[in-house]
Parts: sequence; structure tokens; C-alpha cells
Amino acid sequence: MAPSTLTQTPRTPFVAALIHDLKGVLNGSSMLAGLLVEEPELVHDCKEALTQIRRSTRRGALLLEALAAIEGHSPDEPLQTARLDPSIIVREASTALALTDEEERALVIEQMPHFRGNPALVRQLYANLLANAYKFRHSERDLVIRCGYSDELEAWVVADNGIGIPANHVGSIFNGGERLSTRPGSGLGLLIVRWVAEVHGGSVWLSETSREGSVFAFRLPR
Repeated sequence: MAPSTLTQTPRTPFVAALIHDLKGVLNGSSMLAGLLVEEPELVHDCKEALTQIRRSTRRGALLLEALAAIEGHSPDEPLQTARLDPSIIVREASTALALTDEEERALVIEQMPHFRGNPALVRQLYANLLANAYKFRHSERDLVIRCGYSDELEAWVVADNGIGIPANHVGSIFNGGERLSTRPGSGLGLLIVRWVAEVHGGSVWLSETSREGSVFAFRLPR
């Protein structure tokens, strides 16, 4: 896999302020949509629409967080890391996605060995892998997403029972800008995942995909 094409330039105060303000707008919109969804008199279609609005605004806020991390990282400076519990990071990532109760129940978090990483960046990695799994669910079966560790692969994994990755896209899914379907999205999620893994000195790959789902695997320092 060729080196990631994400730029790594120092962040200017203007860009930092812009990212901060845009995140505030998106998070405020998400919070308002969440409050409206709880209104007992709201009809079902309105609840569905508000749920989608809430999810989209949270996704936008996550992308801004990724932009902040990318803009703020200098390859000349050491990455600030700590020993992390993946199960806690997964929970934080799922919270950031503003999941419904049904989506929360689909998430299975297994006991995993700890790794070393930057908490904000690794949260981005998991959030983008989870967002893809929720987006590409199979309409004819209950979604299950498993976050765990594979002794066979010697890697952490995010596995789902969704629609899988089309064969003609398998070789380029981590390159960015490529849409796998007509479903809403920027096409940047897996590029961000790749950048996070590589900036830690690790790697990420598609371990398995079929009509029964996909398994993404990644390695980080331990």
C-alpha cells in the first residue's frame, strides 16, 4: 500500500478557530435533534428524519476532529501516546456516533489486550470503522458488530455481518475519495483510519469480506 496522501502541515490559529466553531454548530444541532426525537407526540417519520440529522451532524463533527488531528500533527514531533484499553476507546467512539438503542445493542465489545496510542486519534480510527459498519448493514438480518482481538492475525479487529465490500473496490478502499455505494458519506473514513494506523507506526487492512460481512484488522504498538 502506497504511503498515505494525507497532508501533515502545522495548524494555523485561523484553522483551529474555524474547526472549533464548526464543531460547536454541529454538536449543537445534534443535541437539539436528540432532544426533539424524545418528544412523545412526534410521528414516526419525523423521528426517523431527526435521527438521520443527528447522525449526520455527529459524523460531520467527527470529520472535523479528524481534520484537527491531521492539521495539528507535525511529523517532526513525537506523537503523544499512552497505554490504552481498547474497550474504553470503543465505547467513547460509539458515544460520539450518537447511536440509537438498537445500534448500541448490535455492538459487541470483547476483552482485548491494551495498546499504545494517542487517545483522540485511536478514537477516530474506531469511530470511522464503526460508522462504516453501521452504514453498510444488511437490510435482511440483524446487525452485529464485533470489536475484539485475533490471536491468529495478531491484530485488533472490527467485524460485521453487513453487505461486504464489492470485489472491484477491495484494492483501493484505503486510498480515500472512493464511494462504495450511493449511501451518504465523504469516502474519507477509511483513509483516516489508515492515516491513524500509519502515524502510530502500525497498519490496517481488510482481512476478510464476503456477502456475510467484513473484517477489518489493524496493528498498533503494544
